[in-house]
Amino acid sequence: MSKNIIVDYLLNGKLELKLTVISDRVKPFLDAAVEADELLSATLSDEQKALFKTYVDAYLDYRCEQDEHSFTEGFKAGILFGLQVKE
Repeated sequence: MSKNIIVDYLLNGKLELKLTVISDRVKPFLDAAVEADELLSATLSDEQKALFKTYVDAYLDYRCEQDEHSFTEGFKAGILFGLQVKE
């Protein structure tokens, strides 16, 4: 069975959990994220929330680009290694 977990950050600053299966290993991290989101929503002003959302979006875009680059470079290295072994 697949253990897919999708966490959506909604524009109103709330985390909505859409889970198919939660593993015992992941549940503490999800609970901590929801608790932190509730604390931030209660303590930040609307301007601070907007600034934080901008930061999170930019950081996630950066991480996605880094992850894609790492995968691409690893894939290329694997192909080259496979070709050298074959020769």
